[in-house]
Amino acid sequence: MAAETLGVGNYLRPGEMVGFRLVLTDTLDRPREVAVRLRLTDADGDTTVYQRAITLNPQRAVGVWLYGRLPWNIRPSTVISFTVNVATPTASGGLEIGRQIGVLRVSPGSAQSTVIDREAALAGVIGRRPMGLEHYTQSIGGAIVSVAGHEALRIVSDLTPAGFPDQWEGWAGFETIVWSQADPNELEGDARASALIEWVNRGGQLVIVLPSVANPWSSPRNPLASILPRAEMERVVDVNLNEYRALLTLDKDGATSPLPTSAAIHRFVIPRDTEFAEAIPLITGTQGCVVVRRLVGAGMVTLVGLDVSAPTVAVQVRSDAFWNRILGRRTDQLTTAEAEAARWRI
Repeated sequence: MAAETLGVGNYLRPGEMVGFRLVLTDTLDRPREVAVRLRLTDADGDTTVYQRAITLNPQRAVGVWLYGRLPWNIRPSTVISFTVNVATPTASGGLEIGRQIGVLRVSPGSAQSTVIDREAALAGVIGRRPMGLEHYTQSIGGAIVSVAGHEALRIVSDLTPAGFPDQWEGWAGFETIVWSQADPNELEGDARASALIEWVNRGGQLVIVLPSVANPWSSPRNPLASILPRAEMERVVDVNLNEYRALLTLDKDGATSPLPTSAAIHRFVIPRDTEFAEAIPLITGTQGCVVVRRLVGAGMVTLVGLDVSAPTVAVQVRSDAFWNRILGRRTDQLTTAEAEAARWRI
């Protein structure tokens, strides 16, 4: 038994529900039912046991997610215990827990997981380029802080659908997920799609950056289609992105950093019979609506028609010019010198 992931992206938020992914390999020569258990101790010394039943197959690695609420006082050295017990189904549909056949004790520090400050927020990026989101993370005097009144925002980048949890609790510590460079059809017919939809309904904000070519989000197979804004996606080519410069960066003239002058974008056409909450235009440019939002339960899903993940664009996107409009934040983007100067004003 080995711990593959402690928290999505290997980030843990104290006091929050967190997902742990384990990989188990059985040496027995036949399949058997087992109960995989997670034990967490809170600040009062009480132990809570979280359990999941799975079937192990001979000499084959099996992955399983377990979910539990972390104590508020968790540290990188805190020991987290997992056990595996033989489980026998009962006539009433329950499980009779038998002898223990495996145990694993691991700490976040030994598993290279990061325990963030309890006051910090998490934002996940599905893709390799943070697209200016990294500017929300300011390091002042060695500490990750916010200098503009908001809680610090930790960016967890390079996430992939393969590492998605299969229940919404795995996303509980995240306030925002920005999806830019992965095919949503990888989730087709999978519990991971249902988990992400449930997370949105419970208050999560999913932001989808449409690629300029080969847009997979318009596919009828898309398992997340039910929560997308109700708007037609139209691809427009030969667009001069300098027309949108004021939305992307504070460098107004672009003398030192010009944007592509012949790019492809997506605009959104909202049908007349669409309810307001199903498609809210957020940003409209010369080509029409380029950012549209849908309210889903207590959360929201936003489509961005400007491919800010493209290499020539991503390096120029400023959080205070673009992402503040999408995420509803007011944090100023500081240079290294400005952040260091602000250290003495906190």
